[in-house]
Amino acid sequence: MPSPIDATELSSATFTAAVMRRILTNPDPNETGADRLRQIGLMVLIHNLQLRSIDATTSKIEEVSGTNRQAIYDITGALESKGLLQRVNVVNRHNKGRVFKFVIPDGVLDPLAL
Repeated sequence: MPSPIDATELSSATFTAAVMRRILTNPDPNETGADRLRQIGLMVLIHNLQLRSIDATTSKIEEVSGTNRQAIYDITGALESKGLLQRVNVVNRHNKGRVFKFVIPDGVLDPLAL
């Protein structure tokens, strides 16, 4: 008998479906299909990092995905302009200076926002 889906898996599946719907049904006319696919992928990655309580900094995203910084900035910029992502200042891991992390704002996936 298969094991039941746990709450985290269900939450991730629901989140992914909602993000896909939001990005694919409201495309920017200047975006390609590949751009939208990258946005979905980055949103899922950031969501999974948040579920694990890992800060989604540019360095962490670069480490996990292998994507270069410029591509990350391009994708996150598009997601920020759509209101799906926010930058939050945090102290870096060496407590010297500040960096920012990307977070998915509360209420992004409210039924009325979709």
